[in-house]
Amino acid sequence: MTTPSILLIEDNPGDVGLWLEALGAAGISAEAVLVAVDGARALELLEQAAAEHRLPRLVITDSTLPVMSGAELADRLHHHALLCHLPVVIVTGFLPPSAKSCPAWQTWHEKPNDFNALANLARALAVRHLAAAAGASAGDPHPRA
Repeated sequence: MTTPSILLIEDNPGDVGLWLEALGAAGISAEAVLVAVDGARALELLEQAAAEHRLPRLVITDSTLPVMSGAELADRLHHHALLCHLPVVIVTGFLPPSAKSCPAWQTWHEKPNDFNALANLARALAVRHLAAAAGASAGDPHPRA
């Protein structure tokens, strides 16, 4: 089984389809994306992946999710010994004031209103996070986005 590049946490099936299409436009195949429908399930998948040494290189999460929100998931990952290094991107329809002063390991983006904007965001995230992670495997153990 291959290691996914991205863990996408989204509870709306239509939005999952849009993300997969946008990521595909950025050169990331659907097979490279693991999908979870809530933060709690995402945390389970990440803990299992850590145990198997198959962590994704980027976590993209909706902010409003059932069971555990994207912000709560990001906080739990940050305090988890095996998962604290994962970059977390929280996508939301409404940027809270706290998003402007979020920690370096977490970034917030407004959910784009159209597909082209979503595809542009997907490309930017791929370049910023996946290329940085590839650089780490080439010798830099601590890539920073």
